Amino acid sequence: INPEDIDAVLAEHEAVVDFLRERLLPVADGADGIEADPTPGLLKVANVQHLHTPFTVRLSDAAAARGVLRHAATVHPTPAVAGVPADDARGFIARHEGLDRGWYAGGVGVVERGGDGEICVAIRSGVFETDALWLFAGAGIVAGSDPDREGREVEQKMRALRDLLVQG
Repeated sequence: INPEDIDAVLAEHEAVVDFLRERLLPVADGADGIEADPTPGLLKVANVQHLHTPFTVRLSDAAAARGVLRHAATVHPTPAVAGVPADDARGFIARHEGLDRGWYAGGVGVVERGGDGEICVAIRSGVFETDALWLFAGAGIVAGSDPDREGREVEQKMRALRDLLVQG
């Protein structure tokens, strides 16, 4: 994370954390049913890094019986891929993006027969075709975002994904 980008990056991250907390609180086992680190950490993977705030949600008995897919629908799409306020952001995207997102921004994971599982947001993805590879990544746009900086961020994300998938 570049020092000059830190305020915008923190604002993007905070919007996602606040959204998740708001959406998950009704299914948690009381106000203490959600635990989240008060300060984001840095999650480093092979060629990118992200702000990371792990959540642990202890579900109420009624919510636990509904299974992970219902809870995934409760938080989809997150502001990380659609923005806030959610309805306004989704409407703007539908009118202006001009792209079928396909698997980009969807949920990817594993669900067991009993409904337990783990689902992540596909914030970067790729689709292989016979002679082509389509890569998807985006940028979080908040008040004060610099379009040139956001464009460079998307290029960096795409390069990281391409380097993982394409050799040579």
